[in-house]
Amino acid sequence: LLAVAEHWRSSPISPFVALACFVVGGVVVFPVNLLMAATIVVFGPVAGGAYALLGSVLSAAVVYEIGRLLPSTLARRLLGARGEHLRERIVGHGIIAVAIVRIVPVAPYSIVCFMAGAARIHRGDYLIGTAFGMLPGVLVYALFVDRARAVILEPHPLAWLLLLAAIVVLLGAALGLRIWRVRRAARSAAQ
Repeated sequence: LLAVAEHWRSSPISPFVALACFVVGGVVVFPVNLLMAATIVVFGPVAGGAYALLGSVLSAAVVYEIGRLLPSTLARRLLGARGEHLRERIVGHGIIAVAIVRIVPVAPYSIVCFMAGAARIHRGDYLIGTAFGMLPGVLVYALFVDRARAVILEPHPLAWLLLLAAIVVLLGAALGLRIWRVRRAARSAAQ
């Protein structure tokens, strides 16, 4: 697998193919996390992280525009009362609200993109918020994939220790987000 990744990395069209995969993946509701991990494996943590972030935002933009093609009345019916309430909260808080939705996923990536377009979330806020919200995940994936790759290529004790540290960071981030989400839900229920 790593040999295939090396081969792809050297191709001059590979960055464009990777970005196209993100766009197609967004349209067919393919998990963006798998695309990010694959991109980081192929291009390494720095270039792969940059391509993964750019691909995520490009995919988000395309699926958002597809959602915007829906007539407003149909979009409101699709969103329902709860969706309309969420839309108002996002519109009221702009970039930060979109970033939080990206950090703490509330639905599959493509569905959020489509619904944001259908809800007519401000395009600039949506794209900037998506970039900020995806950045922490891309960084964590880059760290994990880089350490896993190091263990595969040179399985010495330090490589294993650094992989273990990356896993601890990943699990700590997931646990922290879960705790934050539970506390936020409890606060919302109390209001």
